[in-house]
Amino acid sequence: MRRGSRFDVLTVTAATRGLRVFIPVGAAWLAATMLGCSSSSATDAGATTTTDAVTTPAADVPTTPADRPDAGGVPTSDLGAKADADPTGDVEDTDAGTQDAAATSDVAGTFGLALWVAPGGYHACALNAANDIACWGRNIDGQLGDGTTSMTAQSEPSTTVTFPAEAGRIAAAGVDCGDEFSCALTERHALYCWGKNDHGQLGDGTTTRHGTPALIAGPSDVRHFSAGANFACAVDATQRVWCWGAGQQHQLGDGAFAPSDRPTPGLVMGVASASAVSSGGQHSCAIVTGSGGSGQVMCWGDNTYGQLGDGTTTARTAAVAVSGITDAVSIAAGGFHTCVVRSGGEIRCWGSNDHGQLGNGAAGAPIAMPTAVTGAWTTDTTATIQGVTAGGAHTCALVNASTSRVYCWGFNQWGQLGDGSMGVDRRAPVPAMLTATASLVAAGYGYTCALTGASTDSLHCWGENDTGALGDGTTTDRTTPTAVVGF
Repeated sequence: MRRGSRFDVLTVTAATRGLRVFIPVGAAWLAATMLGCSSSSATDAGATTTTDAVTTPAADVPTTPADRPDAGGVPTSDLGAKADADPTGDVEDTDAGTQDAAATSDVAGTFGLALWVAPGGYHACALNAANDIACWGRNIDGQLGDGTTSMTAQSEPSTTVTFPAEAGRIAAAGVDCGDEFSCALTERHALYCWGKNDHGQLGDGTTTRHGTPALIAGPSDVRHFSAGANFACAVDATQRVWCWGAGQQHQLGDGAFAPSDRPTPGLVMGVASASAVSSGGQHSCAIVTGSGGSGQVMCWGDNTYGQLGDGTTTARTAAVAVSGITDAVSIAAGGFHTCVVRSGGEIRCWGSNDHGQLGNGAAGAPIAMPTAVTGAWTTDTTATIQGVTAGGAHTCALVNASTSRVYCWGFNQWGQLGDGSMGVDRRAPVPAMLTATASLVAAGYGYTCALTGASTDSLHCWGENDTGALGDGTTTDRTTPTAVVGF
């Protein structure tokens, strides 16, 4: 679920999401975060869902957290989660409980301009212009990073994450959230994580949760990373990929015949020359340079719904190539699906499609090969795709035409598509009702966030909000974008 580094006009991984995670198409990063969640308010997987003009059974992928194996009690981040990856997002070196829905805030404007956002399972974090990270939402395991834990949801940002002095400055797009944990990358290429650690997802060699950032036990030169549901992956300076945390679905890619959790980073087999990685619910993908070019995609982990894109539904203990993709510029691993932006601007997705999250105009059986998204922007010759982000079972893209617009499609149980509707899935992209021009979009498990770059109300979120993940001071689900308090 989940994220890593991202971009110029920021587009929304890392997953994990994810799970995500935003990635830069150009010089920015897309954080597509898909993350696992552990809420009791998830969708009923056996329900019948109306998608545009057709009624189809929503049963391809379990959407109730209890039915989602290996999601830690469980798209972020993202999930992207987490969105997640654009190969141009390298980091520069430097020296240096339910609250009342009518609740009001006394911290409005406290955090200033938001530069980056990373939605997770049921919490989110944002980086501001002062280089502080503020988090909000669920905090049972210390995932907000302020040294506390609470059974009560924190429905708006109130404090910033406490880093050790030696951490230095946070990288420009270096924040990502998983299911119940968060990570941040510094300009010194050091990766810190905090929150839940039952699977070793914090990567510090223990399974002890941390309420403040803990340095992972290597690599020490991280250039890009992504948080999945309850695991994470990173690309180092030599372009190798490392993963740690939950491994029962082969999502660590270490080639183990009998997979297990790993509390310290281990190398992914079959991947070299990686430029970006995106982690989803139980799988990850990386953009690599190979014989076919600089935009090949390699994936590993769970493949129940064809989310690895190799034409099969066979789980992979080591990385395999996605069929037909040699020109990817960004990638986003979602709950059980994956999407890429190609160099020509086309978006292709594969994997679970029970809610129309592949955006090809249909919903139903999984598709194990990349399929083109049928976008409303395809008739506009001036339109360019700036990034894609994948949530639990929905997808969004930032499209730049006359203005930068956010389009979303797929699962819409809580209004996470932002088009003003709830419970109506969309099989093809629809515009989110965001009045300001967007500069980045990032998907969490059941909600979505976007940056506008405005001097006030610079951050908006919409969708599921029972744990306060939208940051608007309430726990009310939103079908249209609502401003995060304090940004």
